[in-house]
Amino acid sequence: MTAAGFWLILGAGLTLLVGAIWADRRTRMRNGRTHLGAFDPKDAPEYVHISDLKSQKLPGLPPEVFSAEQNAPHLALRLLDTRFATYSGGNSVLYDASVLVLSDTGILEIREIVRVLQRAAASNTPLLLATTTVASDVHETLLANHLAGKLTLQVLCDDSADGAALRELALISAATLITHEDLIADDVPPEVYGHLALSVATADPVRAWVVKELVSPTGFEPALQP
Repeated sequence: MTAAGFWLILGAGLTLLVGAIWADRRTRMRNGRTHLGAFDPKDAPEYVHISDLKSQKLPGLPPEVFSAEQNAPHLALRLLDTRFATYSGGNSVLYDASVLVLSDTGILEIREIVRVLQRAAASNTPLLLATTTVASDVHETLLANHLAGKLTLQVLCDDSADGAALRELALISAATLITHEDLIADDVPPEVYGHLALSVATADPVRAWVVKELVSPTGFEPALQP
């Protein structure tokens, strides 16, 4: 075979190879479009920005709540963030709540609490979380779920050195104090939760008050409801 024949055959082979690659690429792109289908903008999920959630106007605190406070114990616990407020004036009000009290360390990562949150969301149970500290990423995740309505949540923090307010809350609500190790292991059975008929808290000033059982002035009417 002459040199000219060799180069002619090589050139023809390369041309066929490039053509085959191009045809295969066009086929894969066409198949991909067929699989995905045409995109219609109306099929896009609705976009909700956190600023839209925060801009919602909150109602005033119900008069019945003021009445319930008269004989309620006040605790040195603060609301984690004013954006958890459910009523005007920075008030967070939680009715008929399950109470989980963490005795040490706080919540450092969202994975530590995610199964607790999943169970609360699945059962549509209002949840009061009381702890010492909450890491910033956990803080934002809890807040986002609260604002989006995924969880009915109140997060209270005890800034004292001895955790006295946490122990008092556990005593009033009949909750069992759980450790950080319990939380990580998801050793959080139903019996460790306490219960409160009403919990009210603000971020500033440091003030929270709770009611174990709500009774109307007559003693016969149903308990206070939101």
